[in-house]
Amino acid sequence: MIRRTAWLAGFFGGWFLSALAFAEIHEVIADVQPKMVKIYGAGGFQGLEAYQSGFFISGEGLLLTPFTPALDSEEILCVTHDGNRFTATLQQMDPVLELALLKVDAQTPDFWDLEATAAKTREKDCQGMEILAFSNLFNIAMGSEEVSVQRGIIASQWTLDATRGAYPYRYRGLVYTLDVTTNNPGAAGGALVSLETGELLGMLGKELQHNRTRTWLNFAIPAHVLQQSVAAMLQGETPDEESYTLARKKPQKGTTLAGLGIRLVPEVVEKTPPYVDGVAEDSRAARADVQPDDLILFLNGKPIQSCEELRQELDWIDEADRVKCTLLRNESLLEKEL
Repeated sequence: MIRRTAWLAGFFGGWFLSALAFAEIHEVIADVQPKMVKIYGAGGFQGLEAYQSGFFISGEGLLLTPFTPALDSEEILCVTHDGNRFTATLQQMDPVLELALLKVDAQTPDFWDLEATAAKTREKDCQGMEILAFSNLFNIAMGSEEVSVQRGIIASQWTLDATRGAYPYRYRGLVYTLDVTTNNPGAAGGALVSLETGELLGMLGKELQHNRTRTWLNFAIPAHVLQQSVAAMLQGETPDEESYTLARKKPQKGTTLAGLGIRLVPEVVEKTPPYVDGVAEDSRAARADVQPDDLILFLNGKPIQSCEELRQELDWIDEADRVKCTLLRNESLLEKEL
């Protein structure tokens, strides 16, 4: 029997799950829902919500959720998919990822094994993967109702560069950018899973803005980063920024625009957008059907804002490696591999 599910209107950012689509994935949804937790606490100043999302990571009642003012409460209430209510205690927190490890006094047979999950996501390129995002956004599920489900894809993988108001977010590691709106109240702490298998891919992030563009971000922290954080917290350690920094090593010979066969427009302003001005015949770009007037938006999943930023990022890519580009052409997004 298909359980009751909280549906979201399209303007909430989720795609409508038609009856047919739901019938095809209801087993994944039914398997994930018992692992989800609706969390209630104190809320905070300036109208901060007193609710958020989380999920179980052990059979002994351990669960993971963002650290927020909601947890600054004498009583943290956790409500499971079947309406059972538990009082949670705060075990440990990670000040960089702003995660909290909570525990309820109950056996929880439905949970994600982070260590096993992390091994699968650590080396996997998840860009383009179809996903489901589970969360209690807008506090739609308050009792035995199941949390909301949104469907989408992982649009890119890149290094987070975000702020909250005037303050930079400390984590600067890998995140998944999503094509579905998950930065609404209550969604933080939700689970990002594979649509095909239901495997945990990551945790939905907080309401943050891109440091340069000031656009709101829809992202998830990968499961292997979560596992690293949880392992440290269970050892009583306090992670720092360096422990999450993505190790990058420049190749002996990086990729160049000339090597790709791309000529960009003249840089008439400081941050000239990386429009293609010309493509060399029989070049890597020509064979990938890159054309003049294309705007390069992403390079290997990382957002590119200017011609100079494109050149700098190419320096980190070995000239022998393939380069994935997301282009804007006549109001259409195109994926090209050079």
